[in-house]
Amino acid sequence: MAANCHCSRRRLSRTLRGSGAVEAPMSTAGQLGDQGQGAQPPAVTRPLGRRVFWRGWRWLVLASLALVAAAGIVLAVLAGTYQPLVPGGAGSAVSGAAGIRNVNTFAASTAEIYIPSQKGPFTVWVNIRNSGPEAVTIETVRVGNPWPLVRAGSPRYQLTHSFASRPFKSYRLGSGAVIGIPVRTDSHCYASNSWVHIDSVSVEERFLIFTRWVSISLANPLVLHAPGGTPRTPGAVCAR
Repeated sequence: MAANCHCSRRRLSRTLRGSGAVEAPMSTAGQLGDQGQGAQPPAVTRPLGRRVFWRGWRWLVLASLALVAAAGIVLAVLAGTYQPLVPGGAGSAVSGAAGIRNVNTFAASTAEIYIPSQKGPFTVWVNIRNSGPEAVTIETVRVGNPWPLVRAGSPRYQLTHSFASRPFKSYRLGSGAVIGIPVRTDSHCYASNSWVHIDSVSVEERFLIFTRWVSISLANPLVLHAPGGTPRTPGAVCAR
């Protein structure tokens, strides 16, 4: 029976070639049917080495991303706490005020600057130094918080090797500078028996995207009467 089948196929093949027709290839199922009904096609498997390679590459990428994230967190914490501003070597000063003088100069005490109450503005100068390796930007500076001195103009900067000063909205401080803060007393009247001591200025600094307020000590603190009252207030003294 099988011999007759093979002979019929050979005759059919010769007939097709003679007529110009193309003989269709025998399917795998047909070939397997000739070899026996119990044969199964071989299973397709992925090479083991390729699976191990891709699995190792995936863990390497995840580990790299974790290290980058950890480094970013550490840098953000360091940048957020970076504060290099310290008082400079020179003492503080006051310009444009009438009647100022040094007080409390006895023994080894640091001299304080007495500022009488007055109507006009004056400028408090403070020396600020950058002690860190990176520059920071000074956004603003103020004396008092905000009493008893209020702002009377834009801050000014003066480089340590220069005598000229310029106003600024923000100033990038690389090494050091003298910063002037125009102020005036909150009132030209004051209580004769009340005093205020100011021993620091407040500086708003920015590093990268982080801003913060820091306190810079004055080498020579300021002393003034506590502003307040009116000419009709009992015990009040008012500047003319």
